[in-house]
Amino acid sequence: LGSSNGAMRAFSDYYGATVPLKLSRTFDVGSSVFESFSVGLLGGIAIFAAVLVLCTFCTFFYGNVAVTLICAAVGGVLALLIRKPHGGAWRLPLAFCGLVAVLFGWIFGRYCYCAYGYFALYYTNARTYENVDPMQRGASVADGGRLLFAAEAHVALDKSAGYLAEDGITYCVAPIVGLAPPTPHIEFWAVGTECCSTVGNFKCHAAENPEAHGGAVMLDGPTFGLFWVDVTSLIREHFNAARRAAEGVIARGNNSTSPAAHVADAKEPSIVYVRWVTSQNLAMLSRYYAEQDGTSVGHDDLLFDHLGMLFPRPMQAWVFISLATFAFTCLSAPLAWVVGRRAAFSGLKPTSPPRAF
Repeated sequence: LGSSNGAMRAFSDYYGATVPLKLSRTFDVGSSVFESFSVGLLGGIAIFAAVLVLCTFCTFFYGNVAVTLICAAVGGVLALLIRKPHGGAWRLPLAFCGLVAVLFGWIFGRYCYCAYGYFALYYTNARTYENVDPMQRGASVADGGRLLFAAEAHVALDKSAGYLAEDGITYCVAPIVGLAPPTPHIEFWAVGTECCSTVGNFKCHAAENPEAHGGAVMLDGPTFGLFWVDVTSLIREHFNAARRAAEGVIARGNNSTSPAAHVADAKEPSIVYVRWVTSQNLAMLSRYYAEQDGTSVGHDDLLFDHLGMLFPRPMQAWVFISLATFAFTCLSAPLAWVVGRRAAFSGLKPTSPPRAF
């Protein structure tokens, strides 16, 4: 027994505590890596979800507040990058994942707002104009979302025109007129897609219904710089091309030789495009959008794009938020692991075994 104790003492004196220290450092590194990974991943998910919800539901009424909070989040994660990680190796992965979360949360949040929130909120709060004369200036109802035309107003089906755009969709327009014959100076137009011929045969929505006198205004969608393409502006350009063709049809029908077909171009902001509907459907417009939490404008059915058949309309925004958060979790996990592992190894100084003399 004495010789065994002496051998162990000699082994310890010669090699020191190398094996225990290596095992201890391995456990420390593993624990630090897991801590850094967990904090970075969970913190990034929380920031992403918060920014996504904030952009979706607060932009319309509290846009400045949303921007301020997002800027504060960016400042917080940048502070973690600038400050030396004395508080733990978790700072670096949280900072990196936080920056990525803010960026993608902003982009996806803007998309969710534009696709599911903007039009519902706008039609709920927009003005309704009644007894609108189709020969008046369109600028007089510029803030309207719903228009009720005079009883004599109707769509001139035979004066319509269709424009086949590069996306393969035929964009159709027809003038809204009263008792007087149509002229190229009309500023109210019924529109639709894939519901007319090159000239005439306009069958969009309730255009053929003599009881229909309502117009749901086609709105310009919100824009967002480099991160959001205003699709409705592109659609409006296609309708403008169709309108110019229809103005030419009207001018030829009136035997006009003046370049009146180009007069409306100088008054482009006054042109109002509407979906021609019955008064009952127009009254249900706000409720419809509120129930479906908004849709895109200008596709197929123009205002009522039939998307999201798998889920009830009120759930679509939250379904999108859930799916986007799950996708962000899957994509950010590798980033959190790589940065967390690097931060853990750089944060633990290696301990050298004592040298034997």
